[in-house]
Amino acid sequence: MKKMQIVIVSAALSIAGLLCFPAAAEPEKILDLGNGRSVYRWLGSCAVYGIIDGDSALVIDAGNTHVAKDLKDAGIKSIDWILFTHHHREQTWLHGQCKIAETKIAAPDAERDLFEKPMDFRKIMPSLNDRFSVYGASFVRPWIKPIHLDRTLKPGEVVEWHGLQLRCIDSRGHSPGALSYALQAGEHRIVFSGDTLRDGSQLVTWFDSEWDYGYGEGLKALIESVGRLIGENPTILLPSHGPIINKDPLGQLTTYKQRLEKLLKLYVRGYGIGTTAPDEQDLVSKPTAVEDIGQVLPHLYKFKKKNDWPNFAILIADSGRALVFDAGVGRERLEKTLNQMKEKLGLKSIDAVLVTHMHGDHVTDALYLRDQWG
Repeated sequence: MKKMQIVIVSAALSIAGLLCFPAAAEPEKILDLGNGRSVYRWLGSCAVYGIIDGDSALVIDAGNTHVAKDLKDAGIKSIDWILFTHHHREQTWLHGQCKIAETKIAAPDAERDLFEKPMDFRKIMPSLNDRFSVYGASFVRPWIKPIHLDRTLKPGEVVEWHGLQLRCIDSRGHSPGALSYALQAGEHRIVFSGDTLRDGSQLVTWFDSEWDYGYGEGLKALIESVGRLIGENPTILLPSHGPIINKDPLGQLTTYKQRLEKLLKLYVRGYGIGTTAPDEQDLVSKPTAVEDIGQVLPHLYKFKKKNDWPNFAILIADSGRALVFDAGVGRERLEKTLNQMKEKLGLKSIDAVLVTHMHGDHVTDALYLRDQWG
């Protein structure tokens, strides 16, 4: 039997340039906490913050190659903890170079598997039901090697270190389980804010908050997180990228939240979210004897169901031979539908799958169709 063909009709290919990080610089003392304690910052693939007390340190994030060396040269004998704000590889990949003595690692509980089982999320062959993915495309970016966690942290928990208390604040939005760390030290209300925002009330990246392909769930989470930081009334924000935010941080957070709310209204799809009836999808297709399948033309069929837009259409000739346009349905549902088409619409075989572009929700089931129906 001749094997079914899978044809790429059109595809958009973009090649990103190499990601360039700032050259590692000398650590900068940015805060004096009193009682001999200080906060330093290193720049790299992300900002690394170190709280120094005597000959011990606690580090937040790990995007610089010189942290341990610089601290050793300054007489530091141990880095007791690395606290991660989130799992992104630019935050984590240099953790091995941020350790002195028996350094322990803590990270958001909601992202534990992203640290300890990263290859579960870096798949060559994704499926539509993978965690932290949208239609077969992942929206998480873990470092390739597992990072063992000694402790996981949840919102509201407190990390106590040398008499200081760092309180964990839910900061989801830029990543699925991000945390900020709030520290009250004398007159300072400090928040290590990760990638919640940049100086100037700016979004760090858009794509990291794209969780559901145009419905705005990541942006909603980010807006809620910014609201929580407003409630902290910080005197200084220490972000992962860009300058420290010590000029009207509360005003910047307020402006940022307003900008995100405006973006959300412009961004979401142009139809009711979670309320769209089948007749709002198109005014052409008619119901058929096959569940959730509408007939567009005498030989052309598509899915039609409330709040349901699988990327799939099929052209069935009088002979029963067919062409499929895109295949992003889910195998169990696809097999059930095709069997009903075989029984009620005369489908006998599928000659080819024509793929319009490479997105997972258009192509994921193409190989399955070839194996089962080709």
